[in-house]
Order: sequence, then C-alpha cells, then structure tokens
Amino acid sequence: MRIRSPGYLGGKQNIRLYHFTAAHHLPAILATGQLKVVESNMSRTREHAGPDVVWLTRNPEAVVQTWKKGSAVDKTEIRFAVDVPGREAHRWRDWSASRGIDPNWARYLAMPGSGSWYVVERPVPMSEWAEILDVSTGEAIKFPGTSKEAAS
Repeated sequence: MRIRSPGYLGGKQNIRLYHFTAAHHLPAILATGQLKVVESNMSRTREHAGPDVVWLTRNPEAVVQTWKKGSAVDKTEIRFAVDVPGREAHRWRDWSASRGIDPNWARYLAMPGSGSWYVVERPVPMSEWAEILDVSTGEAIKFPGTSKEAAS
C-alpha cells in the first residue's frame, strides 16, 4: 500500500497553478530559467524550519491575493501560469500540517484565500511554464525555450 502525503492531488496529470512575483524579480527568473524555492514559513521563530518551496495558487486573479497586503513591494505584478505534475503539488494547509506546523501559527497565516495555496518542494523549470503575464497591462511576456521565444 502506498502512503501519500496530505494534499496529494494524485496521478501523472499536470495541474495548472499560478505563481505571482514582483516585476524586478523577472530578469533573474528568466536568467536562471526557473522559479526558485524560498522559505516555506513553517515556523514563526526559525527560518527554513521546513523544506523550501515554490509558492503557487489555484486562483489566477492578482486582486484577490490577500498575502500581498503589508508587503513593501507588489508581488502581483507578474503572473506565471505553470503546469506541474499533480503528484508534486500539495495544498499548503494539508502539507504544512503534515510537516508539523504549529497550529496557532498556521491559523495566523491562514488568511482569506489561503485555501487556494499550493507548494512544490522543488524549483519549477521553464519547461513547465505555460505563460508569463504582465498583470498591469494584461500582455503576455515572451520567454526563451518555447514557442513564446523572447525578442533579443
């Protein structure tokens, strides 16, 4: 019998999720060709207490991303649409609980919209990017390595 982590989406099918970031991060992301892993916020007091992750959401709308409030930068300027294997995408609430997050800290982080949060425990390479969107203009941003080849 195979035991799967909580939040497991199952199967080999890809799931479309979204990653938002600030525009000033885009050149570095394009240069490395991946969305890198960052802090998973498993502890209020200790950095990198859990595995680093790429934060994703099922909700493609920038205006409803409540986690952006209180930040000095607008982390919703650029939206990546990514297609990641469902077996690697974990619902954040289930994933963090299975990793032993303090319940009080989890409640503090669980703002409206947090039910749409997902994580993957690895970088997301360009080969899994479906689209990059400039949220303010609604225009797609071209990127190398696909039919959406970037202009030189």
